Amino acid sequence: MGGAFARILAFPSMVNLPDQAWKKALYCGILCAAIGLLSGGATAGSGYEITRKFLESPSIDQWPVFFGIEKFFTTVLSYLSGMAGGIFSPSLSIGAGLGFTVAKLFHFSNFKVCALLGMVAFFSGAIQAPLTGVIIMEMTDEHILIIPFLLAAYLARRIGKVFMPVPLYRFLANKNRKG
Repeated sequence: MGGAFARILAFPSMVNLPDQAWKKALYCGILCAAIGLLSGGATAGSGYEITRKFLESPSIDQWPVFFGIEKFFTTVLSYLSGMAGGIFSPSLSIGAGLGFTVAKLFHFSNFKVCALLGMVAFFSGAIQAPLTGVIIMEMTDEHILIIPFLLAAYLARRIGKVFMPVPLYRFLANKNRKG
């Protein structure tokens, strides 16, 4: 999903949005607000707080199953609206959300590891910087997971290249230089 995320951000014409900036912002804002209402506000902001809350939680029972997908769409819409926003932190949140969802659907007991692997994989698939994705190890002090993190990062990077052959940040930098 990280590669698809990067592809959509790189080629906004894939999403049929109005050409006028104010209409695009209005349309994206309404959709983000609707998703935000449906998610009980969970998709607002960078996603850092909700991700931290569930990583510190003793149980996955309260985890909203669709958070990763909802955050994916609100991040894409926020970016495509032309408003200021980031990719790094929301990517980690999306990845954690997808990892939590996999853990919940398949009844994995170590849901935190699934979330951390999701963070690494989504970020590496989207940004195609696997060693940067493994920074999650330092952020979480989970050094024991270095091998699974590296495997997830490199596998996700490889799959991400199928969707987006050029790393997203490089693509965007070249696009901005050209004009």
